[in-house]
Amino acid sequence: LYSDKSSTPYAMQYNLNIQRELMQGTILQVAYVGAGGRHLLGTIERNPPQIVNGAFGTLATNGSTTPNPRLNLKLGALGMRSEWGTSNYNALQVGLTRRFTSHLSAQLSYSYSKSLDYGSSFSQDTAVGNNVNTEDPYNTRNERGRSTFDRTHVLRINSTYELPFAQ
Repeated sequence: LYSDKSSTPYAMQYNLNIQRELMQGTILQVAYVGAGGRHLLGTIERNPPQIVNGAFGTLATNGSTTPNPRLNLKLGALGMRSEWGTSNYNALQVGLTRRFTSHLSAQLSYSYSKSLDYGSSFSQDTAVGNNVNTEDPYNTRNERGRSTFDRTHVLRINSTYELPFAQ
């Protein structure tokens, strides 16, 4: 976690898709879709407050007390960006497409998915790798959880009608 070795962030995508025509004009599609990101940028506190058992989180030194003492008492907060984050997305997607007439078709799609990461946000700044801060710099594993944009169940229904005008 605290190494000086720098790694380039990268993303992977993978999928397996099977389609089957059930009857004339009706197609069933089942897919597994996955994605992952490694070495994602985030901010980690390099001079975090010490874990102390004194009253109100204070450390007694030379007869005086220091509230919320840091590892280096001569420095304040020292947030540094590093490549400590990861992300994972896995989904089962099912779709059914039906063409009723030469101009009318309908589609039903369902997705069952899960997205996990080490801090995500809807804000544009975080989406491009800016400030994802840790809550506990001593144990970043506790930062992992469902993404803020995670949607387990998604159902979409749509239809299309081509207007019969000459082109």
